[in-house]
Amino acid sequence: MAKRPPLPVTTRVLEGLRVLVVAGIPVGVIVAGVGGRACMLLLRVTTGDDVDGLRSDDGFVIGRFTATGTYNLLLVGAVIGVIGVAAYRWVRPWLIGPAWFRHLTVATASGAVALVDDITQLA
Repeated sequence: MAKRPPLPVTTRVLEGLRVLVVAGIPVGVIVAGVGGRACMLLLRVTTGDDVDGLRSDDGFVIGRFTATGTYNLLLVGAVIGVIGVAAYRWVRPWLIGPAWFRHLTVATASGAVALVDDITQLA
């Protein structure tokens, strides 16, 4: 069987971008977008009615559910997903162990980075 010639650089770059978009957007929308809305719902259910209508530090009205806010959250989730997939593809050559362990390691590290960022913003 004859070996295939190597793919041109532009084809490899476009294939890498396709993977980023096809994997990153759905994962980001589901995890960050829908997960973010679920967390907001949990916070709304667990807090009292006295906070409805107050403005947050970011200028958002607490308790207001808008299509624009949801769209922005999903869009930010998509961007975060693409960045996350890019980071995973970048560090993948240095990860060790079985696939489940590599995925768990990356997910845990990503969560820790997000948590540390939130904690430093609170200080």
